[in-house]
Amino acid sequence: MIRLFLTSALGSGLISLPVLAHAQSWDHSRLRDEVVNSAANYTTVLRTAHTEVSKYITWKGWKTGLSEKEQEARTADILSSIEASEAITGDLVPTLSQETLASYDVKFRYCDGKLLTYFGTPDFKHNLTADQVAEAPILRSQRRGKTFAGRRIGVLEAGLDGMILALASGGQRRNVPDCLVKGDYATSLDVGTLGYVKDAPQKYGVARIRRQREAQTVACPEGEVGLGQTMRRYLSTPYSAQHEQAGDPYYDTSEGGDGNWAVTADFCREPTTIRKRNVETCDAVIRGPNRTMTVPGKGRAVYDYYVTEAQDPADFTKVVWLPSDADGNFTTSPVGILSQHSNCDNLAPTATVTPSVSTAIQNQTLGCAEPWTHGGRNYARQVTTTTYTYSGMKPDWESGLSATDVDVVRYGSWALSNNSCRRWVFSSAMQQKSTDCSCRGTVKHERVVTTKGWDWQTRADTITTTHGGWNRVSGSCEPAWRVERQGGSCNNNSSPNNGNDGGPEGREDNDGDGVNDAQDSNDNDPNEN
Repeated sequence: MIRLFLTSALGSGLISLPVLAHAQSWDHSRLRDEVVNSAANYTTVLRTAHTEVSKYITWKGWKTGLSEKEQEARTADILSSIEASEAITGDLVPTLSQETLASYDVKFRYCDGKLLTYFGTPDFKHNLTADQVAEAPILRSQRRGKTFAGRRIGVLEAGLDGMILALASGGQRRNVPDCLVKGDYATSLDVGTLGYVKDAPQKYGVARIRRQREAQTVACPEGEVGLGQTMRRYLSTPYSAQHEQAGDPYYDTSEGGDGNWAVTADFCREPTTIRKRNVETCDAVIRGPNRTMTVPGKGRAVYDYYVTEAQDPADFTKVVWLPSDADGNFTTSPVGILSQHSNCDNLAPTATVTPSVSTAIQNQTLGCAEPWTHGGRNYARQVTTTTYTYSGMKPDWESGLSATDVDVVRYGSWALSNNSCRRWVFSSAMQQKSTDCSCRGTVKHERVVTTKGWDWQTRADTITTTHGGWNRVSGSCEPAWRVERQGGSCNNNSSPNNGNDGGPEGREDNDGDGVNDAQDSNDNDPNEN
């Protein structure tokens, strides 16, 4: 149906042309073919321009003498030119003719890894419509007995969710991104625009950001206890449209950036303060209206102590109980306050507990980090244990009737005590040299240079470099008598003491140590004289 419509449309536009009656059918057919070819030429210009620009954006299979830096700069200039004027300026794409582009009013738009090449005018030769121009190469191929699929050329139409490209091959509809329809460009594309859209993944520049989630559990804020806070952040890695990393990974810590640690779960709470009561026996004093009576061993001396939760220095998800006052303020040592429930005389208003302290050294060994492959790292830290015993506040008191001991363990920082991390390195390379003969010719030699040994992380390296003997690989020297017999002259004009005094091969002094090469096992070794 499409082919018949196009034939009819193209043909009907030519019926009114004045032609001779006896040649009307021949001229009609010839002119109709010329119109089809003229319309098809439009699509050829569109495809060619698109292909050439796309090459400089993707650089896929594109052999050029430009360096990577020059390629990146060329792509950036092309995209900047498209963004500014929807045109390719200067000689950024040397294979494009500026006159041809201007004559056909070819324009470009680029975003999200897609390149749109389109005609900026709806006016075509022979008063053809955009649909007829898009279908022309298909019709031309059919007339030649060939098949042509249209190659992504189509006309913009309004779709349900934005603009679509109706391909001339029929049936297919391709969504056109809004950034190509309008985006940051001065005008929006109109329905009926003839265009060509294809993926053009930019090799250089950032096309997308890959985010990698990192999580950690940290201690509760100061003054709180609990299982801690779960936090997350994202490591952003830029990639080009060709899925190649386009820069170093980074944490976006700008305002609102997801590279900042954000709390996703909070298991922290205010610490709890509890009372620990120490009760001891004493002589009870009973006071009546007329007399006072003392009953030995029947009284109670009651002291109230308070302890408050704090994070365990060794494991912040656990708590230790530290001496405090009734309001939860930590004190250096437990202080008991005489309770009103005491019924003995001459009791001290307060009582303290003297702590006992013990220390120990804790050790651990960790493996080596990359790139160190052998050895290990030894760490040590001091562990201090303070024990508060809630008993015996007064001579002859019974020990802890209701109080218990509290151990507070504090850990020092880990300190590196030994580092034996190392890696074995080995490399072997071929070193070459060329030596001019004393008269005529050049001789090339090569030798093996081997470097091996232990590369230590924190100690002096034990790496050595050895040089093999020189072996001749090519070239030969012509003796002076042969050159002179042939009427030539020798090319040795150097001083005999300049470090390369000529003579037969092996008598040169390449390292300037005063020993000719034939007798010098360390010849040309900068570390040896």
